[in-house]
Amino acid sequence: CAGPRTRCPAGAGKGITIRMGTPTPDNLPFLFAAFGVAWAVFFIYAAYMSWRRQSVQRELRELERKGDAGGAPDAEPEGREQGYN
Repeated sequence: CAGPRTRCPAGAGKGITIRMGTPTPDNLPFLFAAFGVAWAVFFIYAAYMSWRRQSVQRELRELERKGDAGGAPDAEPEGREQGYN
């Protein structure tokens, strides 16, 4: 029931109580499990991104090697003069 002046059906608001606030000891294993899953997902994502970055760098080196073999002899790959590798 919304307010003090509204009429409520008999028994309304009784039975289920939802409490918000500090977690009880019964809920702590679920809280730790949720944190564990979140950190696991984060580390898996970070490892995947690291692997992907290495893969892209490897592919870039291979393309540079192929470009150096058949390209102009004095051509520098773009960005090399600024120190970007």
